[in-house]
Amino acid sequence: MPGWLEQFGRVVVEGQAAGVPSVASASGALPDVVGDAGLLVPPNDPVALGDALVRVLDEPGLWARLRAQGTASVTWYSWDSVVDLQLGLCRRAVGPAGPVS
Repeated sequence: MPGWLEQFGRVVVEGQAAGVPSVASASGALPDVVGDAGLLVPPNDPVALGDALVRVLDEPGLWARLRAQGTASVTWYSWDSVVDLQLGLCRRAVGPAGPVS
């Protein structure tokens, strides 16, 4: 879709959870989701994408490092983590007294 940017990156998170190093476009929310646990390339740049994929395969230790960082970072996106974050935000919003009836 023209002008559409990825807003979360579920495929990236699923790949990281499966132990696959991430190579993603540096657009939308993908840089935030990938963080240091993957490689980012400019959008619409197939040469940069190819170079990054080759780098993951050829650079000694890169696959293992990205895999370890990716599997560690996805815990942030577990259902338990998301629920804890949302509940914390709600509790801070209503304050220590709780909601007013």
